[in-house]
Amino acid sequence: MLNESIIEEIYRRVVQEEEPSTEYKKEKNKNTQLRDELEMTLTDKQKEQLNILIESRIVMEDIDCKDYFSKGFKIAVKIMTEVFYKQDT
Repeated sequence: MLNESIIEEIYRRVVQEEEPSTEYKKEKNKNTQLRDELEMTLTDKQKEQLNILIESRIVMEDIDCKDYFSKGFKIAVKIMTEVFYKQDT
């Protein structure tokens, strides 16, 4: 995309290429099992509301992760700039 920052592009590539950790996979399986158990007790309307809530939470977490990545990247660049600047002076 033309208007997207390079930091966001790097973030997207890192996320796409990175294999989830064993710990993440374990928690994901646990989460899926708990969700399945909960859904068995819900009405169709409640299931729909739960799915909307979960999707919203996923979007929020993705935004949060992207923001943290961007902030960390910018801090790293500032550190590198300071190191290189102080080495030259």
